Amino acid sequence: MNEYNQMFDHHWSLYQKILHHNYMGHDQIYSVFEQDIVTRKQTPFSFLDIGCGDAQTITGRLKSTAINAYTGIDLSADALAHAHTFVTPLNVQTHLVNNDFEEALCDLVKQNTQFDVIFSGFALHHLAPEQRMLTFQNIFQLLDKGGCFYLIDVYPHRDETREAYLDRYLAKPMTQWNELNETEKTILNDHVRGSDFPACKDTLIEIATESGFSSIQCLFEDDEHANILMAFTK
Repeated sequence: MNEYNQMFDHHWSLYQKILHHNYMGHDQIYSVFEQDIVTRKQTPFSFLDIGCGDAQTITGRLKSTAINAYTGIDLSADALAHAHTFVTPLNVQTHLVNNDFEEALCDLVKQNTQFDVIFSGFALHHLAPEQRMLTFQNIFQLLDKGGCFYLIDVYPHRDETREAYLDRYLAKPMTQWNELNETEKTILNDHVRGSDFPACKDTLIEIATESGFSSIQCLFEDDEHANILMAFTK
């Protein structure tokens, strides 16, 4: 796991800079998420955060909700140390799991664990298609009846090749994210080109339907930042 701690430490200051300048459009898409969950879940609910990282952004949006239990999964112990700091002010039952989220989800399914809300922010685009399908199936099993899975992620256009998407997505960081230095731009470019395999909206709908979700909503599409927010209800 040390390599993931090193990766987190190496990228954390870069990500903080991206957040500070709202380069990825977090403010807009997380605002829509917050408005929806406050309306949808007005009684106490349990919350599972897949690939939670430091949990800074999501916990800021959960302060106004009825959350009573938070479980976060991440492969970096250093990330979870930061997450503990950000989750503590919520004053809720907290469980942080230091593991690969695919393995952790399988473990939770075996334990017959149930959650009212499951969330993933900018994590599932790292999965290959077959991994993504299994992850959706596990999420469906982990949701209580009537529970909701919120997905925030990057997404390509329909029928857009991966290379075309990557070129389009990275054009703005390379030319307009002026607060990043050349080293940071290189780190970002290498990370995205090596790790991002996003699915388009239609593919996500197909996977969710096959996994058994009864209701699928696209709550927000931000084409400027290639971000999408979807809600899948069991």
